[in-house]
Parts: sequence; structure tokens; C-alpha cells
Amino acid sequence: MGTVDYIKRAWVLMKGDFGTLWGGIFLLKVLQASVGSTIPVLGGLVFYGVIMAGTMLVCLRAIRNQPYEFGDLFKGFDFFGEAFIAGIIVFFATFFAWLLCCLPGFFLAPFFFYPFAFIVDKKMSAMDAVKASWNLVAKDYGRHLTLYLLILLLNFLGFLACFVGVIFTSVLGTIALAVAYNDLVPSEEVLPIAEVVEGVPPENTF
Repeated sequence: MGTVDYIKRAWVLMKGDFGTLWGGIFLLKVLQASVGSTIPVLGGLVFYGVIMAGTMLVCLRAIRNQPYEFGDLFKGFDFFGEAFIAGIIVFFATFFAWLLCCLPGFFLAPFFFYPFAFIVDKKMSAMDAVKASWNLVAKDYGRHLTLYLLILLLNFLGFLACFVGVIFTSVLGTIALAVAYNDLVPSEEVLPIAEVVEGVPPENTF
């Protein structure tokens, strides 16, 4: 599946359930932004990980035609410890990269596409999930950089549409990451997952 197909698949999923896959995820993004603005930095960090974990959990269930409901978006709290640690790692790694210059932060961002998906799907620790995300992206960095550029372009076009469009594109990009993860990582608990963590190219993953 190509990067454009990830976006197309995400749109089909979102269009099929605007209530949860758009409205629910967007609501969580608003809540996170509200908490972050009320308690700068700390508020956003506390809830960023669990929100992303809950979002990935629901997106993966939708992709796999598994039952889910609105309340499942809050099941990220079931993974609070690992999700919080992963959120801290992702925030500070990208934050300092952006401080150095825009380019390091830009090129580093794709490596942190999947830690929360690994946490909820494979029950990994935060460190293993971050490592697995890094190694998975490193195997085909060009594909992930292209996906990142497409998501940024969609959000830019959303802003141009009187800021209304970004309400949809911001959620669409998040779902697209879940679609990409599901395409690249086996859904079963199998040996290749351990190999991804260790950086060994797994068989039959692509």
C-alpha cells in the first residue's frame, strides 16, 4: 500500500464513522490543547501519551473491523504509565531537535510515528515501543517522510480553507498513521515484532 493509499483509506474510515473517528478524536485533540493552554507544557505532556494511545487503539480496531465505541478513546488511560513515558520521550526528542534548527526536527518527526500504536497493540514498554517505531521507519524512511509531507500538506490546505478544513485534516492524518502501522506490522503476536525492536528486518512485513 502506497502513502497516498494510506490517506485514502483513512478518509474512507473517517467518512464511515464521523461520530467517533472524527468527532471523538477531534474532541480529544481539543481537550489536550485546552489542558495544555491551562497548564503550559506539563498539562499537554500528561495527557498527550494517553490521548494518542486511546486514539491508536480505536483506529486500529476500526481498520481491523473489530468492535469499538466512543468510550474506548479513553482506554489510553489503561496504558497511562508507558504512554506517558513515551510521550515524554517523543516531546523532548523532537523539541530539542527543533531548537537546533527546523530541519533536524522536520526529518526526525517520522521516526516517532508509531510508539503509541506499539504500546496498545503489542503491549510494549515505552522504550521498546519508541525503539520499534524508530527501526520500522528506518527500514523505509522515504515512504514515511513522504507520508509526513502529505499530512503536512493536507493540514496546510486545511488552514487555507478558513481554518475549517484543518478540523478534518488533523484527524485524517492521525488515522492515516494507524493505517500505515497496520499495513507494515503483523497483527498477530509473532516473532517479527521482537525483530523490529532489535532492528532486524522482519520477514513478510511488507
